[in-house]
Amino acid sequence: MKKLFLFILLIAITSSCSNVRTGDIFKKPNEQKQKFTGKLTQNNIVNANIEKTFDALIDAAKWSKWDVAFSDKEDGTIILKEAYVYRKGGKLLRIYHWPSGSELASSRIPEYISKISNSKDNTINNSISFTQESMKINLNEISGGKTKVEFEYSIIPFTLSTSISSELNSSGYIENLILKKASESL
Repeated sequence: MKKLFLFILLIAITSSCSNVRTGDIFKKPNEQKQKFTGKLTQNNIVNANIEKTFDALIDAAKWSKWDVAFSDKEDGTIILKEAYVYRKGGKLLRIYHWPSGSELASSRIPEYISKISNSKDNTINNSISFTQESMKINLNEISGGKTKVEFEYSIIPFTLSTSISSELNSSGYIENLILKKASESL
C-alpha cells in the first residue's frame, strides 16, 4: 500500500512539472493576436468560391513550409501551427517547439525581420535571434462566387536573453506570399 501511494505521488509530481523547463534563458510573453492592418499587394478578394479558395490556401501554407494546426472548411478558418523562426548554418528554419539555447547560439535574423515586419529600427532588428509566429486565416464568401481572405498574423521577436516587449506589425510579406501562391492555383 505504501509503495502504491509513493508511486501515485511520484506520477502526480512528474505530471505537474512536465511543462517546466530548466535551463531556459527565454521568457514567453503574453501572446496577443493582432489583425493584419497593412495593405496586401495582392487583392484579398479572390475570384473563386470558398471551397476552392480554402483548398488553395491550405496548399499555399504547406508550400510556404508552415504546417496547418487546424482547419474548418465550413467555418472558413485555417490556423497554422505556432512556429519559431531562426537561422542555423545560414538557413532560415521554421520549427514547432521552443528552441534551445544551443539552437540559437549564433542566430540573427535582421533581414527576415525587415521583410516580414514594419520595424525600421536596425538596432532592434540586429539583436533579434528568433521569432514566435502564429497565423489564422479567415475566409468569408461574398456575392458572385468571390471569397474575402483575412489574415491575423502575430510576430513576437526574441533576443537571446528575453523577448522584446511588443509584438511587431506585419509588413504583409508572408500574407502576400501565401495569397499569391493560392491565387496561382485558382
